Amino acid sequence: MIPKNPKNQCKFNKKLFRKINKIIKNAIIIFFISSISITIIYRRINPPITNFMTYRLTEQIFWFKKPILKKNRLKIEDTPSNLIYGMIWWEDQKFLEHFWFDIQAIQKAYEYNMEMNQTILWWSTITQQTAKNLFLWPSRSYIRKWLELYFTLLLETLRSKERILEVYLNIIEFGNWIYWIQAASQYYFNEPISKLTNNQIAFLVAILPNPRYYQNNINSIYLKKRENIIINSLYKMKWNKDNKVFVREIKD
Repeated sequence: MIPKNPKNQCKFNKKLFRKINKIIKNAIIIFFISSISITIIYRRINPPITNFMTYRLTEQIFWFKKPILKKNRLKIEDTPSNLIYGMIWWEDQKFLEHFWFDIQAIQKAYEYNMEMNQTILWWSTITQQTAKNLFLWPSRSYIRKWLELYFTLLLETLRSKERILEVYLNIIEFGNWIYWIQAASQYYFNEPISKLTNNQIAFLVAILPNPRYYQNNINSIYLKKRENIIINSLYKMKWNKDNKVFVREIKD
């Protein structure tokens, strides 16, 4: 038997460590350069498809279903104002005010997690939801959330609020493989978004937390309650110029 040479073994381990370390460093550099580059590119160019859509399409293929992708882009200037008001009020009232994240909401979610011993509740801003749908995948984990915060930082730094909202409306999911608000309008009401009533707009906003479920449960009592709250908010919405937020006018 040939005796092992501990010196050679040590040299081999150091060489392997350096090689792995170099690969990790290069991967990190490539990640940062590519993520920043794609965010800058999407300032002007509309994303043809997102990571979230790719994930859903992969699911279809895996379950031997015909790949379907329903989408129809809508420019922000062609979006009804009531839809924008409803989205901002229901999804992220401080959207135009906060930069990066809503720290108070994250803190409340963290305190809830600690109290209830959970790790899934974490309220997201519109920018965070845009980052998730554009760059990431659907899951509830802190790893994805930290990546979501990084991409949120990029979006808030490199894009305007108007552009973030436009992208958000054009990539979020409104049902099984239904993306973009215009496609949702055609699917549920067979009408362009410009012809929708406040009740119909309220429905599209109300299904957002769980669109794949409500797509098949449109008569849900809970959904109807959400719609009524949103409809009332459209009539009571006021723009607070000092704080740059939409607020509800409280009436007895």
